[in-house]
Amino acid sequence: MLRKEKNFSVVEAMKACGTAWNALQEADKDKYHKMAAKDAERFKAQNEELKEKGYFLLEDGSKSTDHLVKIKRKPSFKQDKPIQTDKV
Repeated sequence: MLRKEKNFSVVEAMKACGTAWNALQEADKDKYHKMAAKDAERFKAQNEELKEKGYFLLEDGSKSTDHLVKIKRKPSFKQDKPIQTDKV
């Protein structure tokens, strides 16, 4: 939706997505319901494995704890001009 209409706000885009979803026939929605059910099963299995072992195996066979998570940080404040003080 956003690719077609670049002037959409987030709210407008979500409304358009909702309208498009409601226009789909149930047979067309089944594909997405099956994908959601499969993902829910994966999530449940990974959470159970995480509680038991402290990690879960990813699809490629690696441990979840072997992957570093990148922390997003806000950019630091940059000053264009040096701070002037009243002290002489």
